[in-house]
Amino acid sequence: MPTYEFRRPGRPPFEIAPGVVVTPGGYHFTRYRVEAQSAQTRTRRIGSTIWFGDFYGGRLTQTEAFVNWDVLRGHLPPEARPRE
Repeated sequence: MPTYEFRRPGRPPFEIAPGVVVTPGGYHFTRYRVEAQSAQTRTRRIGSTIWFGDFYGGRLTQTEAFVNWDVLRGHLPPEARPRE
């Protein structure tokens, strides 16, 4: 997903990581996302998401993983269901 951010001139540079300084000016980002997960109908599910791409003149990769265990197997007693 292409995005753009502009840091106004006159604003001080800031450090986003040790030794990585963002200076005023325009920055274009092109970020991508890859997701995978097991079927939602299963009692136990796993999944992962990875974001990667340009970030303030450099590159950034982020990851997120999850494990879900549905102990109720999708069944809730009537008193626990949301009202419509």
